[in-house]
Amino acid sequence: KRVNSGRYIFTSFTNSEQNQLYVWTSDDGTNFSKWAGPVWSPPSGLLRDPSWILTSADLYLVSWIVLVLLKLRSYTTDWSGSNFGIAKSTTMLNGTWNFVANISTATGGFTPVNTWAPEFFKDPVSGKFGIVV
Repeated sequence: KRVNSGRYIFTSFTNSEQNQLYVWTSDDGTNFSKWAGPVWSPPSGLLRDPSWILTSADLYLVSWIVLVLLKLRSYTTDWSGSNFGIAKSTTMLNGTWNFVANISTATGGFTPVNTWAPEFFKDPVSGKFGIVV
């Protein structure tokens, strides 16, 4: 069953709760209201820049950047992280989310300083899902 068929769905974190996922909906794509949330928190780190997609198996997937907030002398100085996370749900509601994995973008001796805004996409030819980071 699809959530809010025919509506726009948007996921976010809030400034005061940067480790919690919220779901917003809109009929016109301009005016959004909170539909549910917080619906989930990752097992560790912050949840920033969430992106979601509904698979053909009616499974919702969400990705986000896994950040560590660095502090020096008791004030915030920088964000760092080379990982993104994935979780899944059948309804997008609280209590239905399951953590899948934290995935590192470091590979072959290359370690990015920051990994930002992972976005799901579906290849129109193969039908396979991917993530751009």
